Amino acid sequence: MCCVPGKALFARREENYQVIALRARAKVAKKFALYPPKRIVEKLHLKEGQTITYEVVGGHLVMKPVEDPFELAIKSRKWAKTSVPQFEAESVRDQDEFSG
Repeated sequence: MCCVPGKALFARREENYQVIALRARAKVAKKFALYPPKRIVEKLHLKEGQTITYEVVGGHLVMKPVEDPFELAIKSRKWAKTSVPQFEAESVRDQDEFSG
């Protein structure tokens, strides 16, 4: 989220910031709370209680949602298979290795 009136919202892709065609204005609330407008929240698919990071880039405040690791695990492409007995056997081996 950009806190400068009339400036564009930024999205991070790798190390480059690219402008998204979405602009909004908001005020800094009590205790410096920042409340992005609903259309920005919807565009970024933010959820109540979700963690975000703030970064200052070239005099602009950039807000970036932090991906939920459980959602990433569910959505990501699966590349390995295991069974419960295999998982338990590996867990026992690891515990023996690290305890001894």
